[in-house]
Amino acid sequence: MSEWRPIETAPKYCDPIDIWGKHGRTPDCTYGKPTYQDGIGWIYQSGYDSDGPVFELVVKPTHWMPLPEPPQLRDNEPETTRRHCPLDGGGEDAR
Repeated sequence: MSEWRPIETAPKYCDPIDIWGKHGRTPDCTYGKPTYQDGIGWIYQSGYDSDGPVFELVVKPTHWMPLPEPPQLRDNEPETTRRHCPLDGGGEDAR
């Protein structure tokens, strides 16, 4: 099991991580630009609107933790696709 690490050591590329901030744990965060706020920082998908996914800033992030490894796939089970990266439009090699 991973342990919480200081936010200053968090990797700023598009693999999602869990973040601990003012409101507790926020899963699946990336570093990028929020949808309707100024600036750049640790964001999470808070929902959808008519334009698509909405990303908001994590409030006062202090720690981070990598996501656990996904479960082992069974025969004939499809792999999931990579998540959207708000910094560069996403894609297979969004790093």
